[in-house]
Amino acid sequence: MKIISRRVWKAQPPTSVRTVRWPRNVTIWVHHSETRTPSPSVSIDTEARTMRSIQQFHQKTRGWSDIGYNYCIFPSGRIYEGRGEGVVGAHCPGHNSEPGICMIGSYDSSIPTHSALQSLNWLIEDLAGGKIKGHRDGYSTSCPGNALYKRLKLPLPAPQGSTPNKTNKNSARLIVGNRQWNNWPDFKNAVTWIARHGLRRGTKAQIEWAGKKYSGAKKVTNVAKNIYSRFIEEEL
Repeated sequence: MKIISRRVWKAQPPTSVRTVRWPRNVTIWVHHSETRTPSPSVSIDTEARTMRSIQQFHQKTRGWSDIGYNYCIFPSGRIYEGRGEGVVGAHCPGHNSEPGICMIGSYDSSIPTHSALQSLNWLIEDLAGGKIKGHRDGYSTSCPGNALYKRLKLPLPAPQGSTPNKTNKNSARLIVGNRQWNNWPDFKNAVTWIARHGLRRGTKAQIEWAGKKYSGAKKVTNVAKNIYSRFIEEEL
C-alpha cells in the first residue's frame, strides 16, 4: 500500500510549515470531510480534484496555511498525503501536533467502505500510532459522524491480503458450553457467528489464539471480534 503524494494530486505550496516529531503510539485523530461521499470507483483524477478543492477551501476561506489534515482516505481505499508526516496540522485545536486523518465523505449514518477502513488501519500502523480518537473527543463537534465514531470503537479490518499465520491457525481452539471447534474452517465459522451476535453473559466459553487463552463470555466475544475484523471479514 502506498500514499499518493502532494506532487501527484498537484497541491499548492503551503504558506508556512511547522514540524513536530511524532512519538511511537501517538494519538491519531480521525475526521470526516462532511462532503458528499464519493463512489469507490471514481478515478484518481477525480479524487485529486477533491483534494485540491478541500485545500483551496482551507487556504482561501479558512485562512490556513495548507489543507488541514495530515492525510486523507477516499472510499476507494486510496490514501492521499495532506500536510504529511511530522507537520503540525489544523484539524483539532489543542491536538494539531498529533496526526489528523480525514475520511472523505459524510459518515453520520453510514460507515466508510471496507477498503477505506483497511487503509486507515494500515496508515495508523505505518505512523506507529496508538490510541484512535474521533474529532469530537477533543473538540465540540459532531465530527467524524455518529456511524464512523461508533465504528472506531471496534477493531479495524486488516489491510488487504492479511491472513492468519500457520501457527495461529494450528493453535485456534474455541469452546462454548459443551461444543468445541479446533480446525480453522469450523473455528472461523464459529468466530464469525460470535463476532456478529455475541455471547450471553454467563456463558461458559474459552478461546485459544496465538498461544494465549481467554475465558469468559465477554472476553471471548471481544477476541472473536478482533479475529473476525483482522482475518475473516474481507473473505466474506
